Amino acid sequence: MAALYWKTLFLRKKQLQNSFSFKERKTRKGFTLIEVLIVVTIISLLILIALWAWQSQLAKGKDARRKADLNRLEKVFEDFYNDNNCYPNDLNDLVPDYLSEVLVDPVTRQAYELSNDGCHTYRIYVNLDNEDDLAIAEAGCTSGCGPGGGTLGGDCSFNYGVCNSGDELESCESCSLSCQTLGNCDDLLQDNWNCPRWFCDLDQCIEACANPASLCTEI
Repeated sequence: MAALYWKTLFLRKKQLQNSFSFKERKTRKGFTLIEVLIVVTIISLLILIALWAWQSQLAKGKDARRKADLNRLEKVFEDFYNDNNCYPNDLNDLVPDYLSEVLVDPVTRQAYELSNDGCHTYRIYVNLDNEDDLAIAEAGCTSGCGPGGGTLGGDCSFNYGVCNSGDELESCESCSLSCQTLGNCDDLLQDNWNCPRWFCDLDQCIEACANPASLCTEI
């Protein structure tokens, strides 16, 4: 009888252990919906961070190419000037004697924007993808720059460039000096004036006001 009792007790204990083991396996069968959502969210964030970092590095690489191209053009322009006593009027003038081909923007595949005022000056403009690049402020293009920048109808669509020594890029800063109808240079930005040119430098403004074409008209 004692042996039968212990055998029955042993079998009962075994059944209970198997029952608990089955319930435990059933409970741990899979992830809950919240756990799945958390994992998916974390993976998505990691992908976004990696994509942002990749795009940032790609933009920096393209900007480095643009700067290198403009630095190269600076040297080539000086070589052209030394040989011809004049800067080129067109980038195509550099091919094939100074360049094997016209240098172009790595994204648009268009030639860089060239602006000049004759034989002895030149300015070359480009757009950098990284708008926080310190080179933009150093070039004076924080508010944009371009051919005719700072004048009525001027192009302010660029944010970087190079020019001949002793000159500067045509900046589109918010300059407020211009010429009244009597030829006086004054701060007119806050008034109702239609002016063909705006100036940051007082001496340049006074000099320009001697030309009737620089005079503003009152709106």
